[in-house]
Amino acid sequence: RMTVEHREQEAVRILAEAGFMPELDEDPETGETVIRLCNCPLKSVIAVTRRPCAAEERFVSQLVGGALERFAYMPEGDDSCSYRVRRPGA
Repeated sequence: RMTVEHREQEAVRILAEAGFMPELDEDPETGETVIRLCNCPLKSVIAVTRRPCAAEERFVSQLVGGALERFAYMPEGDDSCSYRVRRPGA
């Protein structure tokens, strides 16, 4: 069974290979894991439909094993798509 830290590191590795330029951090106030995707390899598709964004969120959630709260969104002008990981029971 993978540890939470191993799942997060593996998620970052997979996302890096896919061209998302991920950063893994910790929110200093809450201690929650923060994942920032600093590049969108799907920009041309996102210009037409936001469906890939929903799929991305589900995919990242499955990778890390927790629900996500998006607090930054590139299509709305932010410099990354950023998520806080909400772990079950937290």
